[in-house]
Amino acid sequence: MHRLTAGSGYQYLLRSTASGDFDRPAASDLTTYYMASGNPPGRWYGRGLVGLASGGPGEGAHVTEEQMANLYGEGKDPRTGTSLGRPYPRHTPAAERIAKQVAALPAGLTDEAREAAVATITRVELAKRTPTAVAGFDLTFTATKSVSTLWAVADDDTRAALLAAHRAAVGQALAFLEDTAAFTRTGTAGCRQHKVSGLIAAGFDHWDSRAGDPNLHTHLVVANKVQGPGGAWLSVDSRALHHAVVVVSELYDDLLADEVARRLPVRFGWRHRGPRRSPAFELDGVDDELMTEFSSRATQIDEAMTGVLADFYATHGRGPNRIEIVRLRQQVTRSVRPKKHVTPLADLMTLWRARAAERSGRTPAELTAAVLKASQAAPLGCDRIPDAVIDRLAEHTLEQVMTRRSTWTRWNVMAEAARATRAIRMTGPADRVALLERVTDAALRSCTSLQAPDPLVVPARYTRPDGTSQFTRVDEGRYTHHQVLDAEARLLDAATRETDAPTTAAWLAKAVTSRPIHRTDGRTATLAQDQAAAVEHIAGSTRLLNVLVGPAGTGKTTTLAALKAAWEQGHGRGSVVGLAPSATAAAELGHTLGIACENTAKWLYESTGAGAERRTEVLARLHTERAGATGLDQRARLRAIDTAITTLTAQGDRFQLRTGQLLIVDEASLAGTFALDALTAQASEAGAKVLLVGDHKQLSAVDAGGAFHLLAERGRPATLTSLWRFSHPWEAAATLRLRTGDTRVIDDYADHARISAGPSEAMCEDAYTAWQTDTERGASAILIASDSRTVDILNTRAHNDRVTDGLVTATGVTTSAGTEIGVGDHVITRANDRRLRTPNGHVRNGDLWQVTAVARDGALTVVPLSRRDRAANARADEVVLPAPYASQHVELGYATTTHRAQGITVDRAHVLAGPGMVRENLYVAMTRGCCDNHVYVALDSIEAACDYPPEHQISQGGRDALEAILTTPGAELSATETIAASQDEVASPRRLLPIRHTLLADAAAERWAAVFSTVGLTAEQCNQIATSPARGPLLTALERGRALGHPMHQVLVGLIAARPLDGPHPAAETAAVLHHRVHEWLRAQTEDPAEVAITPDADDGSTDIGALLDQVDDILAERADALGSAAFGSVRDADPALEGHVPAYRPTTVEPVYRAASERSVTL
Repeated sequence: MHRLTAGSGYQYLLRSTASGDFDRPAASDLTTYYMASGNPPGRWYGRGLVGLASGGPGEGAHVTEEQMANLYGEGKDPRTGTSLGRPYPRHTPAAERIAKQVAALPAGLTDEAREAAVATITRVELAKRTPTAVAGFDLTFTATKSVSTLWAVADDDTRAALLAAHRAAVGQALAFLEDTAAFTRTGTAGCRQHKVSGLIAAGFDHWDSRAGDPNLHTHLVVANKVQGPGGAWLSVDSRALHHAVVVVSELYDDLLADEVARRLPVRFGWRHRGPRRSPAFELDGVDDELMTEFSSRATQIDEAMTGVLADFYATHGRGPNRIEIVRLRQQVTRSVRPKKHVTPLADLMTLWRARAAERSGRTPAELTAAVLKASQAAPLGCDRIPDAVIDRLAEHTLEQVMTRRSTWTRWNVMAEAARATRAIRMTGPADRVALLERVTDAALRSCTSLQAPDPLVVPARYTRPDGTSQFTRVDEGRYTHHQVLDAEARLLDAATRETDAPTTAAWLAKAVTSRPIHRTDGRTATLAQDQAAAVEHIAGSTRLLNVLVGPAGTGKTTTLAALKAAWEQGHGRGSVVGLAPSATAAAELGHTLGIACENTAKWLYESTGAGAERRTEVLARLHTERAGATGLDQRARLRAIDTAITTLTAQGDRFQLRTGQLLIVDEASLAGTFALDALTAQASEAGAKVLLVGDHKQLSAVDAGGAFHLLAERGRPATLTSLWRFSHPWEAAATLRLRTGDTRVIDDYADHARISAGPSEAMCEDAYTAWQTDTERGASAILIASDSRTVDILNTRAHNDRVTDGLVTATGVTTSAGTEIGVGDHVITRANDRRLRTPNGHVRNGDLWQVTAVARDGALTVVPLSRRDRAANARADEVVLPAPYASQHVELGYATTTHRAQGITVDRAHVLAGPGMVRENLYVAMTRGCCDNHVYVALDSIEAACDYPPEHQISQGGRDALEAILTTPGAELSATETIAASQDEVASPRRLLPIRHTLLADAAAERWAAVFSTVGLTAEQCNQIATSPARGPLLTALERGRALGHPMHQVLVGLIAARPLDGPHPAAETAAVLHHRVHEWLRAQTEDPAEVAITPDADDGSTDIGALLDQVDDILAERADALGSAAFGSVRDADPALEGHVPAYRPTTVEPVYRAASERSVTL
């Protein structure tokens, strides 16, 4: 889902989305375009249309350009042009401002002077922040690749049936969205959530991708206008849409399969797409090679863009700005598409059928006949599915959710339920939704709600039709399973309770930490005070589970080497066992400690999992056979059986802990909760001790995690504080602020020229060029991106450049993903395979290699590369990767994702950042380099199928984007912490204060509404105030002035007369402007307006509002007392075992506003 602005975003919608992803010239109207292209006009969707004048255009009616301009450009009724609530503010786009100033330049300027002036104007205008309003939300519904492929080659009747099925599924998905996630908000800070009857949307069917491949999809642009209480036109609650969008996408796929199967004799089935890729639900009979043919051309745009960018840099000596990059994208897209600018559908069909016949060797009729076979699956009604089947589906759904999350929402469960039930054909959309509801409800019945009860008992006027409070949000409460809570409780107990866990004598640990440490890499290091303290603390701890938190660059490697030496002094060689969540991290830990280490999955598999069970079964069978093998003629067989028993027993012993051992789990933030719980249980049973090492501010587990975060916050961890990695002291200090999300640190990086910002393609080019320059100079450098698509683009660019430079052969092997790999390429293996032996063990997921030979059958001969400087080890033995492994599990290895970069240290890091990145990703990426870490901020995002506009205008320097990243944490909280956070939130001032403002405003609403109409405000302005989120603060400020004894009626008249609201520049938000003016006036009357006590007027409102206000005030007073006691040390008798546990209500700092809350009469 993409936000659409009323300015540049609306213009994009008009030019491109309504024009089949083709950038239609402004001079060409939509009717002319539709006639030339054969594309269908847009159509109106949604139940919200009936609220428009005379019922609006009507559902299914064609969308005209004037209607789009009214609704999405100005926030008006699409037919009549009357305002729907508050109109969108009008702002001149940057391109228009630039064009106007360039046109005004003196005619006599030289070419050089004109170019310099244009560059200056462009730079200044693009750096300005232009306020924007959200006009709508672009939801894209894309048919599965097999449906698009069949649609592209089929006859007219089949194609019409597929299009009708797609359109029906889109409409049904929108209806579900309206039923479940269509809300608006009122009150201060939008604290009241109201259900609305429907949405208004314009749908535009598109035929192809931006590369010209068949790609049947519909842009459904939901307008940011809905009818709220009393019929007032308000904004959509976008947060609710965001929560529902994944479910809607999954449900569309289900509905599409239902509709296609209802219209055509077809069958669907799951297809495996290889490792690390989700299975696809496709039409049986559509060939994978044909789908690949219609998916490959998107890369041509990326490759063509590289050449165009290189020409631009060479010509201008700089990268393109936002406006220039848009023109370059259009140039490249047109060069890759068929030559005709607007290609009619009939021509596209002819082209696609020719490509399909050439690729498959079959006619379009034969391709279609291979799919249209009688379906054997009869559609079902929801009531025909037995409860036992529902329970099994619910069990599977919950299992899948629990593998990825420690906590989840109803939306998460429903999305998984949609995937789990996709193979079941349903009779209609009502039955499909009913099935989802049944499976979701059944799954949630076995879950535990983490949502704290709302302490407010609200009267009927503040409830929704279903009886729930408008001050709570629908379906956003989180759930977990008792297994998760139990595991977290066991881990927290093990980390906080003193037991008889093994220790090392204090004098032994002190002896080790007081002398230099000899590392396995040959270097000698002297421990800093924090490192020595951590070693002595862990060695002497009697807790079963210990935690070592080490921010990036704090010397965890040296600390662990010292701890190993100290532990082996007390417990002997072999008393330290090392594990890590990934094979490469385990190998790094093994190299650090000088011992063999395993990954956690393998250890658990062999110690208590399926491997252990199978070994136990085999041993039992061998013992049985041994007992029956008697007689001299069985001696050889007995020896063979004894050898097998000895071997299998030794294998099992290798994965069993012993008394006195220390189990170190490195990168523990990446380990799942259940894995850590199982390892701790093994240590407890064996009389061993566990140490979890990591940083909870870095990346967290891909599966159900959050436990390490819980233990780091509440488990009394040892923490490293000295920074050793970074060459520059300023950067070392900056990384700690980056780690905590301090946005002021952006200035430090900007002052040292570590930030570049611009369009995504330009940033890819800059980052790649800088990385290439470093590697050519012999510096160890890494190129990091947060998403796999960007990594693929960079890897392909590196491969092509190395082929051009003669460093890589032009021919080689093509993997199953379509990647070309030649001799000389750097590659990464993506699967552990213990059958492929290497001098250091076996081929691991994440290992780097250089290809030295390619066999005819596709096998690769490789030599290992150093992860730090990518130097090949001349003495290392070559390894042959068999063709099946090479095809499925080998990728180019020049660029890497942030997850794979965690744990790597190089000289220089080049980091691509952009929309969707979270704080932990940026922190990890920007701490990989010792000497230099540079971030390249993409100010927009590129979609393979369609170009989307930026969600909002971002400053040219990238500060807005970096601030958004730093203020968006991505770490998963444990279920235990989620409970505390929920308890904190329901009674927090940030929730209750807006409610209090709203209640006071409601109580005084009638009185002030009468005043507003007499102080010079128009009827429209009065209506704006009534529905504005700023109404509460405005009325609160007025009530404060009234409490001080001032005649606020006359004050308002004066404030409005001094600066009329409907002058040459009318205020877009009347309530907000008046609130600002009244607040400034109040500050001139009293030192702190917030300290002015407000009490509801006895003649205002009703008793139910007064009673609810009393509830709010009581909770705020209790909260303030609790905060004051905690902050000023009255909680002194805390249980020592809970040291490190921060109560849910206890803040890090106590803000003055919280202290003021202790006085009940003060409005906070």
